[in-house]
Amino acid sequence: MAEEDLECVRWLLWDSVASYEALVLCGASSGVIKLTPRGKKDAETALSNLYIYQGNKGRAVRAGIVPALVKILSDSSSHRMVDEALTILSVLASNLDAKAVIVKANTLPALVGILQTGQARNRENAAAILLSLCKRDNEKLVAIGRLGAVVPLMDLTKNGTERGKRKATSLLEILRKACQ
Repeated sequence: MAEEDLECVRWLLWDSVASYEALVLCGASSGVIKLTPRGKKDAETALSNLYIYQGNKGRAVRAGIVPALVKILSDSSSHRMVDEALTILSVLASNLDAKAVIVKANTLPALVGILQTGQARNRENAAAILLSLCKRDNEKLVAIGRLGAVVPLMDLTKNGTERGKRKATSLLEILRKACQ
């Protein structure tokens, strides 16, 4: 998808649910992520709006959005886009298909790293994604504990936003129960 197509994407995003579905079905996700750095930020904002619609989450996963977003998390040249990538992953993590792909893409180390050193909003989103991925999964809970998630989660319970505090507290509680 070329830069000039972004305006069309923006217009279609606000048009209707049918437009959302048309964009995903035609593979807009994978093309948008391949834009130049300037266009990526706007495109990712558009994508986060696109994926709020529940029906598009599975389509987004099948279109290959997760590996592109995970690459942004680990690519130091994409640091300005981490916020949007985390926002999109946070929305997608409520979908069972997306959860499996997110975990398979080995995101746990990157998410724990963001918990440890990221900006406040990014830390909050990382905690939300980890909570979604690790609920009812002791293996993943043990993995994030070994990766060093406990201390930054404790810090988030004290110094985070209300949402960040809730997510961190919930994740610490299920971690505690898993270790008993």
